[in-house]
Amino acid sequence: MAADLPTRETKRDREEQQHSDRLEDGAAGLDPIDLLALSQDLRIIPIPEDGDDLETTAQKMEDLAKVVRGGNSLALYTGLKLAPPQPQNPEEIVVAEMSLQERTMYNAWKRSRESDQSSRDPSTVYVPRPFDWDANVAPAPTGAHSRKKFAERAAAMDLIWGHEGATPEHASWLTFHRTGLLPLVNAIAKVTRRTKHMKDHGPKSQGGLSDMEAAELETIRQTITVAERNRSRELERIRTMTRTIAESVTILKSRVHDLERGTSE
Repeated sequence: MAADLPTRETKRDREEQQHSDRLEDGAAGLDPIDLLALSQDLRIIPIPEDGDDLETTAQKMEDLAKVVRGGNSLALYTGLKLAPPQPQNPEEIVVAEMSLQERTMYNAWKRSRESDQSSRDPSTVYVPRPFDWDANVAPAPTGAHSRKKFAERAAAMDLIWGHEGATPEHASWLTFHRTGLLPLVNAIAKVTRRTKHMKDHGPKSQGGLSDMEAAELETIRQTITVAERNRSRELERIRTMTRTIAESVTILKSRVHDLERGTSE
């Protein structure tokens, strides 16, 4: 028997799969901007949205499940809508995670370092009071974790004052006597720590996942959350309508019973 000739649809499916395979092969090594551009070349699959009815949610979830079964990235096939890749600049990541006070002081300090001396606006430049490196010392914690934290603060102090050789004892004194500077010191220490960590371990150090894997994980989590919320809401609506139907049937049957009893008298 002659082999079946490929239809137009099977040919299109094969071309889409080949295109997908090429995209998947190169996705892992792309930066966030390239990933976003890459996702725009795909056939974007709709994701469940709050308010979708049961049928719509089921159809969307079925389409998304096909993507996963095919070994493809759900993040790419949904256009990175739910989880755009995070910036790989460690400073940007840390600044986004800072408290408002830390971020404000850090940005002011950074501007004062980057601006040319002659063009600085005196009202925006952050210049701390001089620090007495000989007198301003206090006993530092001896625990390994605390000692490391105070050493990081000391390194940040060196950057703030343009000094070399700050110690955990200097940081200990500042912690208790110049508390207004702690947000800035901690902010600089966080940036330094994250920069060193990413330099030593690379992008996969973030929870052991690459940007693409992290984006896919967040996409799946959010998709499941919305789908389950829609399912619960729709099932409750069905239960409410079913209960209303049952109660109405009971009332109607009662009327039938009254009518039948009346005709028999």
